[in-house]
Amino acid sequence: MPSIDVHQHFWPEPFVALLRARDEPPQIDRLELVLREGRFPIDPKGNDLESRLALLDRDEIDVAVLSLQPTLGTGDLPVDERDALEQAWIDGTRELVAASGGRFRAFAPRGIVAGFAGVSVAASDLSDLDLISPLLDELQRSSAPLFVHPGAVRESSNAAGWWTAVVDYTA
Repeated sequence: MPSIDVHQHFWPEPFVALLRARDEPPQIDRLELVLREGRFPIDPKGNDLESRLALLDRDEIDVAVLSLQPTLGTGDLPVDERDALEQAWIDGTRELVAASGGRFRAFAPRGIVAGFAGVSVAASDLSDLDLISPLLDELQRSSAPLFVHPGAVRESSNAAGWWTAVVDYTA
């Protein structure tokens, strides 16, 4: 029986280039990912195809399904910025999947995309079923899966500083 990991992330170079060009979150500053909630170190090898394939081999995983994590906060950006980042991720990921020899598949962010295994949305998107119902209907018609991922941390003026990162981050 094949071993499939349905929750991995990979940032293709076109996506990384756009994050590096940004001057506000989400962005990459040297070797740190900068989000609204803080700065986090990143390992450049984490987005290298050969290194990632070696990790799959080490962990005896046959196929990994990639998604663009909503925790980056791209969904909260102005539409043109969000769309540019998502399209760069889609284009780069499509190339990565093609070069992986069948080891990677991907969920598209927010909508069905030809050649992708399904769709990934933020958990908070499910709070408005009327808004997301057209996507759910389309997924049902195409028999494609919906992957629900934790969403971006949202600030709350009434909560302690740690509250949203712990309580709002669904797993």
